[in-house]
Amino acid sequence: MTCLECLQNFDNEASLHKHLKAHSLSVAFYYQKYFKRVDLLTGELIKFKTKDFYFSNEFNSRANLKRWLEQSSPEAQKEYIIRYLTNRKEKKGLIYTPTQAELKTLMVPGINYISQLFGDYYEFAKSLGFQNKFKNYKLEGDLRLHHNKKIIIDTREQNALKINVNHEIDTLKFGDYKLKHNDGGLIIERKALNDFYSTLGFQRERFEREIQRSDKEGYYMIVLIEAPLSDVYKFPLLPYIKNRMKLGAEVVLHNMRDLCQKYINLQFLFVKNRIEAQSIIETLFAAGEKCRTVDIQYLYDKGELI
Repeated sequence: MTCLECLQNFDNEASLHKHLKAHSLSVAFYYQKYFKRVDLLTGELIKFKTKDFYFSNEFNSRANLKRWLEQSSPEAQKEYIIRYLTNRKEKKGLIYTPTQAELKTLMVPGINYISQLFGDYYEFAKSLGFQNKFKNYKLEGDLRLHHNKKIIIDTREQNALKINVNHEIDTLKFGDYKLKHNDGGLIIERKALNDFYSTLGFQRERFEREIQRSDKEGYYMIVLIEAPLSDVYKFPLLPYIKNRMKLGAEVVLHNMRDLCQKYINLQFLFVKNRIEAQSIIETLFAAGEKCRTVDIQYLYDKGELI
């Protein structure tokens, strides 16, 4: 790699970045100087959160993306979405069609918006070379949990959700909630916001082993977060967190997207609060195996799980 300030060559990016101190340049200023990228809406320089963010995005925020979409022609919107998803697929080596939870953390609109522009979202994604995990847009049938079904709550579950149907406490190999006598079915991992942050941050390897164990035994895991996704960005900035959380939200959400692409037996669902989580968990168990065929976050965002 060549330093464009002095034309000195380096074996790797880390060495180049370290060398920039000799020129009194920050990594951010260096890339903004020699690889200028601007927000399509405002014309301002793209913020340098990370190198990946800088070179992957054409907007500084989803708010800017939304405003740009509102004032752009359908043709321009289509061109942008195709370019963004195609570039991301090639650069990241993506296999599966991005889920609603993934899309909401990226500079691209959600499933409903894309479907309005292109028709069926999954057919559109397939045309770009993605493989679809899901094939349905609805959970058909009765979504009330039958009275003879019993939910098991793991003994290690702290501050467990209040379950209003038959339930008992027992030890689970993985996950926090499952239906009794439903081996190889649906399992739910509940996360408060701080738990989600640490699990997808410092504890990712441990959590990934849990996903692998559940997959090996045929279970489908839904990670239910009792907070909206927008709160993930706010969490590291809370005053009581101080310096205990070293990872930024972008790293945590990158890990979430990576797991979504890596495991076919996994979904993430962010809901408004704990009360909604308590209600939705019963709906999910009533749906059971059908959850494998539909994007649960998409249904929630459309108001079809409440």
